Amino acid sequence: MRGKLWSILGAVIVLAMVITACATPTSQTVEKQVPVTVEVEKAVPVTVEVEKAVPVTVEVQKVVEVTPEVAREAPMLAELVKGGKLPPVAERLPEKPLVIEPVDSLGEYGGSLYTAIRGAAEESYLRTSFWYDHLVKWNREGNQVIPNLAESWEASPDATEYTFHLRKGLKWSDGAPLTADHFVFTIDDIFKNELLPEAPTFLIKSGDWGITKVDDYTFTLWFEKPNAFILKKMATTEGDNMLQFPSHYMQQFHIKHNSDADKQAKEQGFPDWVGLFNAKSDPMGDNPDLPVVLAWKPVTALGAATTQFVMERNPYYWKVDPEGRQLPYIDKIVFWIYDDIEPMVLKALNGEIDLMDRRINTVDNKALFADSQATGNYHFIDVQETSSNWTRITFNLTVNDLVLREVLRNKNFRMAMSHAIDRQAIIDVLYVGQAEPWQIAPRKGSGFYNEQLAKQYTEYDLEKAKALLDEMGLVDKDGDGWREAPGSDTEDFTFAVVTRSDKVWMNDTMEMVIPMWQAVGVHAVNRPVEKSLQRELRNTNRHEAIIDDGESGWIDASWNPRTWLPLDDDSSWGIAWYNWYYDLEGDKEEPIEPFKTGLELWDQAQTTGDVAEQERLLTEILQMAADYFIDLGIALPRPGYGIVSNDLYNVPNSYMGGWDFCNPGAQDISQFYFVGGKRK
Repeated sequence: MRGKLWSILGAVIVLAMVITACATPTSQTVEKQVPVTVEVEKAVPVTVEVEKAVPVTVEVQKVVEVTPEVAREAPMLAELVKGGKLPPVAERLPEKPLVIEPVDSLGEYGGSLYTAIRGAAEESYLRTSFWYDHLVKWNREGNQVIPNLAESWEASPDATEYTFHLRKGLKWSDGAPLTADHFVFTIDDIFKNELLPEAPTFLIKSGDWGITKVDDYTFTLWFEKPNAFILKKMATTEGDNMLQFPSHYMQQFHIKHNSDADKQAKEQGFPDWVGLFNAKSDPMGDNPDLPVVLAWKPVTALGAATTQFVMERNPYYWKVDPEGRQLPYIDKIVFWIYDDIEPMVLKALNGEIDLMDRRINTVDNKALFADSQATGNYHFIDVQETSSNWTRITFNLTVNDLVLREVLRNKNFRMAMSHAIDRQAIIDVLYVGQAEPWQIAPRKGSGFYNEQLAKQYTEYDLEKAKALLDEMGLVDKDGDGWREAPGSDTEDFTFAVVTRSDKVWMNDTMEMVIPMWQAVGVHAVNRPVEKSLQRELRNTNRHEAIIDDGESGWIDASWNPRTWLPLDDDSSWGIAWYNWYYDLEGDKEEPIEPFKTGLELWDQAQTTGDVAEQERLLTEILQMAADYFIDLGIALPRPGYGIVSNDLYNVPNSYMGGWDFCNPGAQDISQFYFVGGKRK
């Protein structure tokens, strides 16, 4: 193990940084000097009082002893066992499977759950729903990180080392053991070998980092500099990369482990082994044979699918219900594939969708769904909105065009563009009047609300917008109605806003915003492109402005403030600064103030176990962002909704929305079930 040993008490102190306090009706307060570790041996919640009197609740999970008498399984798997095609269930489960408490009741085996997606472009959504099983995960309330594949962990007092203990006996979907060797392969041979465009941001903190194997089921992630928020980040979509490359399967395509890997790749039409390696590591694209640790495994390639994408139960899944029955209850997940939203809506109205909380759940459609609940045999659930905005308009402050850069970095320009937007008109037309003008800022009730950040420059005022542009020297010199570019008497100042062609509301928004900007003499244009091209333009710093979802509206602002600091490739307003901070390839430059100071504050936040100090530092960062005024928002999203079949049970009536909270995946979809084992 790298570095000096630490006290177990110190581990608890650091857990205060990474686990949000959660009130529990039955709890036991432990004195500060009593050592405590995160374990999953008992069904009794334990409240731990730590340094600075910050209470932290560690959710402790029930254990079911796996014996042939207790373990039970789905009938379809029992038949395979009977036929000698599958080992008994007690041999397929780990020694201590994770016990999942049902939302309402114990379930029944069988059935297929139907939903809909827009093909391979929905991979990100799948990773927050049916593809959500990481080392650690969010609890259902979205306010605490809890054990998952890792049954426990310890952290060093200085947040530079995290030791994870895997469940003994875990297996991949093909029956191969999941051990610490897999994580060593993933870190050393993939992430540190730069086989991915970038490693997860929870790993690529400034400074050196790596992994040390302790034993077959224990490993330590170590960092040269503190990394206090790693657990929360691992619970988000970023955590799936740790399980994407099963070592026993992927090593055959890696040159370090197979000297013939290059030859093998060229025989299959790839230029080198890296191309074949990447193709084989994509379970939702071209390789459904890739082993997984998920409740359901793809049986068709999403990339090649035209009408349906199908996932079937994993016979080696490692979770059980309180009676020891192996999960999941449902046999298959079937995704209808459509290019457009309208067929999805029709499927839902006809009762052919069992669960869906995106794409179809627009404000306009809710009345339509309400009228058809009886005939469609479904009901509504609430999706608690956590985003900061419907739409985020971001100007690239590190764009390579230095003339354009000078304009975009001028606060007057951003203020003018904001005042030129008639937000209420957009709200009335696109959101049925059900929204509030808002910038990119945390919501009220989040604990990080900043009124200046949320409400400044939202007043629609064309004259003020024109005056601000005039003041910065961006004027119409030739009288044609368009303001000229700096240093030119005839060339119009113009820029393009890159939008995603599949995000209808974004394009609808920009179709209204562009004429508003043109009304003050700014020659802006909307440029809809496919999702992958938008990401390519953003990540290579070739965009001038971009439109995306507004994020970090809730507690996620505290551990991933990428909207206000260049901490992620989603920080599209400062890609070159993001590359500098993490020392990545591509355009790179040292941040200007106040962002350099902001990054220093963020580094401080990752070194302290005092939650109050973390919050103070974040508050300072948010105020810095408010004073600089980075990007533009349109409106605060109203509460969302989803539809659920009346035949589908154990689905909560409400859960958190937002990518970082990984719903509905965090609601333990494996415990959803149909009465009688099938849809009626």
